[in-house]
Amino acid sequence: MATLKDSVQFLADGTKVTIRSAIPEDAAETLSTFRSIAEEGLYTLAEPDEIRATVADERAAIAEDQKRPGTLYLVAEADGEIVGT
Repeated sequence: MATLKDSVQFLADGTKVTIRSAIPEDAAETLSTFRSIAEEGLYTLAEPDEIRATVADERAAIAEDQKRPGTLYLVAEADGEIVGT
């Protein structure tokens, strides 16, 4: 996987957000974020009940992505929490 040097950005309200490459240890939070986005129903084609991946599945997927050149899996982190993928 291609990696991105951590990039610090600031939202309009001053919130500091770090954009960085995902690591397998992010799996629980990335999966939770994806599920919450699916529940909103605005930006994904998946319905919440269609998301069957487990934390172990997500961890494995991130690890596999790390082995593939040309893939890039980014997360946005604010106040120590992943707030976007």
